[in-house]
Amino acid sequence: MLYCAGFFPSGKRVAQLADVTFASRAESGRGAVLPSNNVLEKMKNIALFSLLFSVSLVATAQAPAAPAKGDAAAGKGKAVAICSGCHGMPGTKTAYPAVYYVPKIGGQNAEYLASALRSYRAGDRYNATMKGLASALSEKDIVDIAAYYGQK
Repeated sequence: MLYCAGFFPSGKRVAQLADVTFASRAESGRGAVLPSNNVLEKMKNIALFSLLFSVSLVATAQAPAAPAKGDAAAGKGKAVAICSGCHGMPGTKTAYPAVYYVPKIGGQNAEYLASALRSYRAGDRYNATMKGLASALSEKDIVDIAAYYGQK
C-alpha cells in the first residue's frame, strides 16, 4: 500500500491513495511505479460512473418547455379554412370509410386538441382525413387552432 499525506474537507489528514506495484526496469523501461489491475479497474468504474452521473444531471436539469400559447385570432382563420367543413356543422357525419359523427371540438381543452393534432401528424392516432390535414400543419398552426377551439 502507498499512503500519501493530504487533507479532507473535514480537516482530517492522511488519505490512502491506491495499491501500486513496482515494475522492474525490464518491464517498464524506466523502473516506473505502475498501478495494479485492481486500481485500473476502479479508475474505469469511477470514470464511467462520473460520465453517467453527469449525463443524468444534464438531462434532469433541462426543464421541459412550457406549452406554447396559441393565438386564437390567427387560429380562427386557419380553423375556418381547414376544420370547420367537418367540425363546424352540428350533426355532421362522414361517409368514408364508415359512417360516424364528427366530434365537436369547440370548447375542448386547448392542450388536448394540440396533443391530438400532433398525434395525428405523427401517426400515433389514425384517421385518413385527419392524418392528411394534420400533416400539413406547422407547430404554430396547431397551437393557434387549438387556442381558437379551446376558447369557444
